Amino acid sequence: MIIILSFALQGNRKISNSKKKPSDLTDGKEQCMTLNVTTILPPLILIGFGLFFFYMLFNAFLSREIKARGWGFSTRIYQRDGEPIMYWVNFIIYLTMAVCTTVIGFQLIIKSLL
Repeated sequence: MIIILSFALQGNRKISNSKKKPSDLTDGKEQCMTLNVTTILPPLILIGFGLFFFYMLFNAFLSREIKARGWGFSTRIYQRDGEPIMYWVNFIIYLTMAVCTTVIGFQLIIKSLL
């Protein structure tokens, strides 16, 4: 996720869509358009991660079970009634990740539009 954020922050390169010379414009600056693949793809990936985490939260709340990472590549399943502390710790971690990735994704989209 750090790679996606650094790629998004570096990818704010501006493409000129003005065919006028800077001297022809009133303020002397070119008009620029910032929507391209390097500025829109990382925020969409982050929003996708956010939607995935919200989906995991929705399933965990309805089924009263949450999937968590174990050691290595294993996964553990915690039940709300059997292990409430681990269930709610993982629920809060998923909620934090869902909110952070979604908010950062939307902020990067807004940043690329301005």
